[in-house]
Amino acid sequence: MNVMSTQLPVVARSPRLMQAEMLKANRFLGLHQALWGLILTPVLVVLAKLFTLTTWEWWWLLPAFVASWLMVELVFLPRRLVIRRLAAEESRAEVVRLAWQHGVALRDIKVVDREP
Repeated sequence: MNVMSTQLPVVARSPRLMQAEMLKANRFLGLHQALWGLILTPVLVVLAKLFTLTTWEWWWLLPAFVASWLMVELVFLPRRLVIRRLAAEESRAEVVRLAWQHGVALRDIKVVDREP
């Protein structure tokens, strides 16, 4: 009997899975960007009221929320790009480390998108 066939395959995390884990762990004060947009919506409504001559309208809330969410996403964009690059590097390093630890070729390491 072949010894390799009785062993479980060595599994490494994919870059996509690592990126999702890093983004979840790296939220600013634990809040999602949409919540930060919601928190900043009143600020944008007040600023819009200060710089316009018309009276406040209830429908200003939706464009203010979209604009504040967009601003928050743009603020966090550099962090997201760095996390994407780092996740690819970390996934590759994990594949190499597992192959070296188990004494198998790099192609024998299975890369998965979900935790087993």
